[in-house]
Amino acid sequence: MNVLWIEDFGGGLQAGRNVLNQMFGGLLSFDAWNNDSFDLKTKPSYLNEFCKNEKSLHTIYLCLNYFEYAELKENNSIINKIDSIIIDARLDNGEHVDLNKDIPAPYTDKNKFHESAGFYIFNDLIHLGVPAERMCFMTGEKNSFDDFKKKCTEIHMPEPKAFEKVDSSYNDLKQWLEGQCSDYVKLRRGVIEGCDFLKELIENNDNNIRLRSFIKGTKNGKPEIVIENEDMQDYLEIIAQFLSSREPGTINHAYRLFLRALLHEWESNINPDETSERYGGDIHTFAKLAKTTRNWVAHAKLLEPLDEKFIAFMFLINMRAMFILPLEIQPYEHSLLCLINSSPVDRIETNELQNKIDDADKLISQQLSTLDISLKRTTKNDKEIEKYFIEKVNDIYIEVTGEPNKNEYCFKDLLFACFFANQKNNLTKLAKNTLDFLPTLARHIYLHSFQRPKP
Repeated sequence: MNVLWIEDFGGGLQAGRNVLNQMFGGLLSFDAWNNDSFDLKTKPSYLNEFCKNEKSLHTIYLCLNYFEYAELKENNSIINKIDSIIIDARLDNGEHVDLNKDIPAPYTDKNKFHESAGFYIFNDLIHLGVPAERMCFMTGEKNSFDDFKKKCTEIHMPEPKAFEKVDSSYNDLKQWLEGQCSDYVKLRRGVIEGCDFLKELIENNDNNIRLRSFIKGTKNGKPEIVIENEDMQDYLEIIAQFLSSREPGTINHAYRLFLRALLHEWESNINPDETSERYGGDIHTFAKLAKTTRNWVAHAKLLEPLDEKFIAFMFLINMRAMFILPLEIQPYEHSLLCLINSSPVDRIETNELQNKIDDADKLISQQLSTLDISLKRTTKNDKEIEKYFIEKVNDIYIEVTGEPNKNEYCFKDLLFACFFANQKNNLTKLAKNTLDFLPTLARHIYLHSFQRPKP
């Protein structure tokens, strides 16, 4: 979660480890914070740099006055960059603000403007589309805040949340921040950070667009479809903007639409088998799962109810299939992996995994037989009789579409199992306890896979 903190450290408020622990200790540890090294009053960026150096899942951006907020807004999309906002109502500390600089029109009294600049910022953020429930005030000016709250009620503005700068309120603020960090917010933040990373990746090297190699067939010696860098930039921008800052009331519907947008590129002219030998089994697996899920969400709702863990999984493997990424886990991937499972298994035993795959395959084959569809599909070769796990699951999906009572399985869990089953010729790679993406993903989804049929 990204937090914007607007505070001028007036009224004697200290800018050291104590206040950071009081306000943000529930999100990250400040044990490594050195009061003598990090002077927030001279360089507020020390705070977000500290978060990054600590490899925290949360980042706190500090602005000392209205002008620093305006600069942040000018250089960034606040609605995309920030998840929650804490505002000090009074931002007139002359130590950090040039009271002679121009202020927004039509205001003319500069001193008075900065005395209530936090209220101006709150109103500005509302106009930018930031939900009021994502913002709160942390102020020592209780009387002025009460007046502002009353005015908001009178003009039917959203009622803001506020905490006082007293010891008894800091725990309440911590609880508010923890409540802001829902699974939806974690997912949205991971998606936005991922899209930003990938946009930069392909901007620096156009050859990092792997999706081109999945295109099926040519026309006049050229690919049937030409995928330009601009196409992928637009695609990533759409995905980054798709999940709103306000958590939808009908979350399942929002996730269904998001999945369809995410996997739209895997339509009929894309063949996941094209790169199975060129890139290796893991990329083929990612592409196969993306293509299969795209077909499913377009024709049925047997994956529902959708949840953040499954959406995070599909986002991760989809982007690994579409773009050429380093083997190592990227920061956005780390946050989404933690969303799938914050306590992954320490290691995977290959013998145990092989037994789980074999057992799952037997159960799927038994249901194929029960549904009397084991040999319904025509085949051009003998391999169809001994079909791959994912094809067997797909056959069941086709058969029970529209009649979910026929099926005994959760298809989300079966897709996790398909990941392992499709890697059965290279299980030792999954068992490696390294920081590479493939084995780390395996450890995070292991407990979600191979679920027994529902009773």
